[in-house]
Amino acid sequence: MSRSSSAPAAYGNKSTADIEAELRSHFAVQHHKFVFGELLGRGAFGLAFSIIEKLSHNRTRRLVVKRSLKPRGEDDLRNEIEWLKTLRGAEHVVRLLASHDEPHPTTACVGLAYPPNGGEDDPNQLETIPGDGTQPRRTEHADLSAANSTAGGGFQEHDVIPPLKFIDFGRTREGFKGIPDNIRGILRIMVNLIARKEVRISAWITEYQGFETRATEFLHHGNGANYPTLDDEIRDFLARCLAWEESDRMSLQDMLRIAENAVRTKTAAAYPDATGETDEAIRELVQQFIYNADT
Repeated sequence: MSRSSSAPAAYGNKSTADIEAELRSHFAVQHHKFVFGELLGRGAFGLAFSIIEKLSHNRTRRLVVKRSLKPRGEDDLRNEIEWLKTLRGAEHVVRLLASHDEPHPTTACVGLAYPPNGGEDDPNQLETIPGDGTQPRRTEHADLSAANSTAGGGFQEHDVIPPLKFIDFGRTREGFKGIPDNIRGILRIMVNLIARKEVRISAWITEYQGFETRATEFLHHGNGANYPTLDDEIRDFLARCLAWEESDRMSLQDMLRIAENAVRTKTAAAYPDATGETDEAIRELVQQFIYNADT
């Protein structure tokens, strides 16, 4: 349903249309530098709009501007700004360019545990686990979802496939089980992407290599036949990450090690249908189903 076919949502004395008009007017002053886009999302306490920034040499970049609507939304937005400052520089976390207090703009669970605290002008870096014994922070995102991005950025793991970046840090906090909770959230996203639907991974628990796991949906003795092209190393990865007992689950360090090793060593030759796994074939798929997708 288009927005024009229904009454605009109202917040206090202002409707969504009123707020959008205010923002459009604000960015119209710098029309030579910005193109104001459309409403991307409407939450209980805020709105998000797309912005195109015009760069030099006919280049552009996509931005998102967020606007709170209610006092609670302002508190969440302030919290999100502080966390995005702390996490700035992590490649798999959206980057804060500016906030109201800064009017002049200047796999991700590891970044939450070991935030880089990057400066405004510092380049992004891949998230790593320090080898000096630094203890991880118990940062819990508390509202994990993902936003797509563009391929590249100078990191091998995203030369072809765009990274999924963490967004919406308004509810982020220091939690007792920060790392396990974040891993659980990213695994939920991962299994739903593989299945292309919502999967209840806790509904069917079976034994796998001496331990019980909630990954039965993807294992060969479960519903694995529904995913004939799924890499067996990913099946094993899911089985270990989704082990029923916490003591049987893979650690964050092991998850990072396996992911980094796969980036370095896995090539098209590692798969039965090598022609469908080449960089060229994957680029075509990304172009068709992500960049050229019907909006």
